[in-house]
Amino acid sequence: MLTEVQQRRSAILKGIEDLPPFPEVATKVLELSRDDNAGAADFARAISRDPALTASVIRAGNSAAMAAQREIDTLPDAIMRLGMRFVRDIVVSQCLPAVQRGGSHPVMKQLWVRSISSALTMRALGMTTRQADPEVHFLAGLFHDLGRQQLLLAFPREYGVLAKDHSAEGADFERRFFGLDHTEVGGAILENWQFDDVLCQVARCHHQDPEVLDPLSLHAAAVDELLDSELWSSTVEEIPEPELEAPGPAFKRLHLSQEDLGSFLRRTQAAVEREIQYFQMAA
Repeated sequence: MLTEVQQRRSAILKGIEDLPPFPEVATKVLELSRDDNAGAADFARAISRDPALTASVIRAGNSAAMAAQREIDTLPDAIMRLGMRFVRDIVVSQCLPAVQRGGSHPVMKQLWVRSISSALTMRALGMTTRQADPEVHFLAGLFHDLGRQQLLLAFPREYGVLAKDHSAEGADFERRFFGLDHTEVGGAILENWQFDDVLCQVARCHHQDPEVLDPLSLHAAAVDELLDSELWSSTVEEIPEPELEAPGPAFKRLHLSQEDLGSFLRRTQAAVEREIQYFQMAA
C-alpha cells in the first residue's frame, strides 16, 4: 500500500504526463525570434492562429505602460508598437501553466509574476555580466521555477503555503511532503516540452551548491537570492554604495563590484516594475 507521500508523488507525475504540449504558436514565435530575417508580418501570421494570444498582444499594446494616445485594435499595429522582443516575451509567458490552467488561486498569480520578474532580471543580469545570450537568460528565468506552478495545480491547498518559499530549504520540505521537489517537476515538464537541455538543466540544478553550478544555473540562483532579498525591496538610491552587498553566495560568485551592483539594481528595478505592466495587461 502506498504511503501518503508516495500517493502525492504519483499524482504529480501523472499530472506532468497529462500536460498538453507546449503551444505550437509559441514554439513558432520562439523560432522566428531566432531568425534574423523574420519581421513583424511573420510574427503576426504566427500569432493570428491563436485568438487568445492575439487578444493578449493587443491588450498589451494598449496598456497604460505604453502611454499611447491612440487605441489600437489590430495585431500588426500591436506588434509594431510593442516590438517583436516584447511580443515574443508576452506570447511565451501566456503559455505557462499559471495562465493556461491556473484558475483563480491567488498564489498562482504571485508565482506567475515571480516568473516574469525572474525572466526580466535574468535578461538584465546576462547583459551586465556579458554571459551567453540574454534571450536564453530570459527563458531560463521564466522557466526555472516552472515546477512550483505544477505543484500548486496538483495540490492547491497543501502547496499554497509552501509556494512562497523560494529557498533550497523550501525544496527540502517539498521532497519530504511530495517525494520530489519543484526542480525535478520543472525539469521533467521542460523535457516533455522538448526544450533545450540547457534550460532543463537550469530548472533541475539551480538550488545546488553555487560552487558547482554552470553559469546559467548560477545566474538563476543569483536572481532568486536577489528577488528574495531586502536589497530588491529597498530604494537603492537611498543605500550608500559602500554598503551594497551581494544578497547571497550565488550572487557573490558573479564578482560584481559595488559600483556595478548599484548600477545594475538601479536600472533593473525600474525596468522590471515598468515592463511587468505589459504582461499583467496581457494576462
